[in-house]
Amino acid sequence: MKKNIVILLFVGVCVVTTILILLPKCKTADGDTISRSQVREAIDSFANFVDPAEVPEFGLNSIAEIRSLKGGKQFKRYIIDLNDIQKYKAGEDVGKMIKEYPAIEVALVNDSGHIRTAVEFVKYNGKWKAAAWGSSPEFTMVIDAQSYIKDTVINQGKLIRIPALHISFIAISSGAGLEFFILKDDDSLQFKKGEKKLSTDVILKLVPIAKTLDELPN
Repeated sequence: MKKNIVILLFVGVCVVTTILILLPKCKTADGDTISRSQVREAIDSFANFVDPAEVPEFGLNSIAEIRSLKGGKQFKRYIIDLNDIQKYKAGEDVGKMIKEYPAIEVALVNDSGHIRTAVEFVKYNGKWKAAAWGSSPEFTMVIDAQSYIKDTVINQGKLIRIPALHISFIAISSGAGLEFFILKDDDSLQFKKGEKKLSTDVILKLVPIAKTLDELPN
């Protein structure tokens, strides 16, 4: 299992923990990005504090590899909540279900542009701060799907997370509407990694599963 190092940050009622990052449901400004210098500083910090013996747990080869990485695509945190899927009706706009949170996961890439890992930044007193090193479970799906999905799709798309169902997609808007690229094979849902589907069709498949979670004990 790839490891993820998290630094605890208390942002008012926002708490970053080693299990789950809980953030207020507010919009970040369009165009918000992490500066190159901040990304470089985060990479250097990663290389300085990680134990060489633990490097393979991050899916990496060495401290030298960490230092050689550079910032790539910056993925804002977009989430679809379980209760919104449970209430979804055919024909409704999936885009309206997507919520944006004040967090950005920056891809760390090698010289070939291949994503190797990531560092996450969160807003703290109005400023972006590095909060977690190593790929989140959702971002690991992106890394694993790189050979199945075109770089242009990954670079232009949004990473849409559905944490309650442990599933994520790359979303692209097209003439056909909002489309989801599958990041992980799932035989029960007839999902194949790299496949493109209309977001409405995907969410409709998830509705019955989402509703069963109501039946689980607390």
